[in-house]
Amino acid sequence: MFCFLVCLGKTFDQSMMFRLLNAIERVTSLENAIGTIEANMSATLALILEKLGALDQKFEAIRKVEVYKMAEVDFDYHKSVIDTHFKELPVKSTNAVEAIDFSLQDNTLAISLVFFYVEKFKTVKTVNKLFYLMLDFLVSKEVSNKMQWKMMPRGKDSRPGMAGLFNLLAVFGVAARTFAKKKGEQLNEGRIQQLVRDARKTHAREFRATSRGNEQAADDAPATAAGATQIQDNDGVTLKEYIDRLQALVNGFSR
Repeated sequence: MFCFLVCLGKTFDQSMMFRLLNAIERVTSLENAIGTIEANMSATLALILEKLGALDQKFEAIRKVEVYKMAEVDFDYHKSVIDTHFKELPVKSTNAVEAIDFSLQDNTLAISLVFFYVEKFKTVKTVNKLFYLMLDFLVSKEVSNKMQWKMMPRGKDSRPGMAGLFNLLAVFGVAARTFAKKKGEQLNEGRIQQLVRDARKTHAREFRATSRGNEQAADDAPATAAGATQIQDNDGVTLKEYIDRLQALVNGFSR
């Protein structure tokens, strides 16, 4: 009886050991299978992301063409929208500049002004000249001389500022980015701010050159190269939100 129990115990141990080894083998096979699946999924995901990236580039190229095409085809429409809202341009007062910014809360007007700029100034050679012309279309040189960039007064300089006119800056930004993309360039928010700032300074200097008794303002010194890519007054994040929103509206425009 004792020998029988011993043999039975050994048989039971061997059976359990066999089952345990079999289970371990299955788990190992399952882990290997999972590893293979994960590797395949990673490779597939990487391929999908690569394809999506290429597709996005194609869509971006199409959008660039479409924006210029829509600007050309619907130019008369966009011009009529602008003429309806703005009876006299360029404006002759700083209050009128602020009124333009307020008016550009109207999506239809903002979109039309972007398309108008894209078509009207499509033959311009440089982005600096583009900003010069965009500002010149809306604001007289005398008014540019009566404004500064910063929104807060500095010392004796209490001129109203342009840095907080986000609706207007967004229109400039979207139109300029469309122009720059055609040339294979990119404009970040800091660069856009600096280009507006430089355009205003140029207008102001040209006005003073033809008028007596107008001294150079403190912020009208030539811009440094370092300032060309820096975000002014920490408003870059806010401006980006305005530009991104308007860009989406322009991309989705249809009549």
